[in-house]
Amino acid sequence: MNCAACGTQLIQRSSTAKAPYRYHASGLSNVFLSGITVHACPLCKTEAPIIPRAGELHRAIADILSRKPAPLAGSEIRFLRKNIGIAGKKLAAVLGITPETLSRVENGKQSLRPGLEHLVRLLGRAAAGGETMREAVLEVADLLEGQRGEKGTIRPIQLKPDRRGGWKAAA
Repeated sequence: MNCAACGTQLIQRSSTAKAPYRYHASGLSNVFLSGITVHACPLCKTEAPIIPRAGELHRAIADILSRKPAPLAGSEIRFLRKNIGIAGKKLAAVLGITPETLSRVENGKQSLRPGLEHLVRLLGRAAAGGETMREAVLEVADLLEGQRGEKGTIRPIQLKPDRRGGWKAAA
């Protein structure tokens, strides 16, 4: 297989916990994948990953973000909104804010009031699936009770495919 950018023969590698693939397609700078095949160009450094079950991967990322003990960053709110499948104008209407305010939040120029961020988490949990809304509400409430006073931080998220056809957090 040749590089689409420069035509050089690609080299195949497997991503590992020590040399993971940074998953830019999520829109997040902190998502890393191990256990996948990556075709890399030795000349121009272009990488072409083979991402199995991308929908399941995005649900796993949404699940991790909605369980994050610290406040969500703007890029994480944007990821959850897109994973939910709702336009910015629609989410802004649900949250009772202007689309411009939501844009500033998603671009890290403004923070979302805590109650509104909690609603985004709940919507993200619901979209990730696997539990009832009541369970999602209780779990998010438990997480939020422990985060009072904690500042928003972006921590690395490392995932790898599991044997059951899904994705799991890499150790």
